[in-house]
Amino acid sequence: MKILIISLFVTLASLSIAEPLPTPVPEGHPEIPPAIPDGHPVIPPKGIPQGHPTIQQGIDATAPAPGGNTLTHKGIVISTIQTEHYTYIEVQQGDKNNWLATSKLTLIDGAVIRYSKGIPMANFYSATLKREFPEIFFVGSVEVVK
Repeated sequence: MKILIISLFVTLASLSIAEPLPTPVPEGHPEIPPAIPDGHPVIPPKGIPQGHPTIQQGIDATAPAPGGNTLTHKGIVISTIQTEHYTYIEVQQGDKNNWLATSKLTLIDGAVIRYSKGIPMANFYSATLKREFPEIFFVGSVEVVK
């Protein structure tokens, strides 16, 4: 009887420290989305953040311009900030400086670049950089003008 109680105790103890089994996703339920990239704002449960572009604005911003050219903007690189996955680019276009964010790439200050229209976002806070940009454009394509 003593052995039975001890083995029952050991069995219960081992079950309580074992890792829980993953819960299967119910049939027809969407898969869990991937993790949000560093610096990307978390979308609150009641919708997108104030000032965030709509889906249609995103579609319009990434559509090719007449003639098929998507790199419709041109400017001079003033400075860059590198993160693990993204490059933030301060670019001078005429008499105005703008901030762009794009997939990681290497640029030198003073380089002339062409870039896509992008999606503007006001008061964007980058958790990675611990900094707020009054306005930033998320662009899909950037290339150095040769």
